[in-house]
This record gives sequence, structure tokens and C-alpha cells, in this order.
Amino acid sequence: MTKDINRKIKEFNLMIELYPGIRELYVGRGKLYEELKQYKKALQDYNKAYANYFCYDLISICERNGLVRVNKN
Repeated sequence: MTKDINRKIKEFNLMIELYPGIRELYVGRGKLYEELKQYKKALQDYNKAYANYFCYDLISICERNGLVRVNKN
């Protein structure tokens, strides 16, 4: 079972190299690290997955409510 998880982690590593902006890849790899009880690595992946999107969502909400204007030039 551990060999399968490690193989899947390697696959996620390759996909993350190609598509580093896709948060679902970090979440998927984080879940695999959890299965291996590598919680520090899992937490790092979850932080990567959600930190950037939290900021984007916050800016988007503010912009829609007229609290901030984002220059889209």
C-alpha cells in the first residue's frame, strides 16, 4: 500500500511541476501525505492550496462590493 501511495505522490509531483497553479493537485498530494502520516508535508500542501486562493477570493469579494478597485490593465 505504501508503494502505491509513494507512486501516486510522484505522479502528483510531476503534475505540480507542469501546473503549479492548480490547487486541487496540492490537496490531492496532501491527502496522500496524510495517509502516510506525514502531517507536516500534508499541512504544507494544504497551505499552498488555499493561501493564494483565499487572497484572490477576498479581493474578488471586495471588488464586487465596491470596497476596492482592481486595475486590470
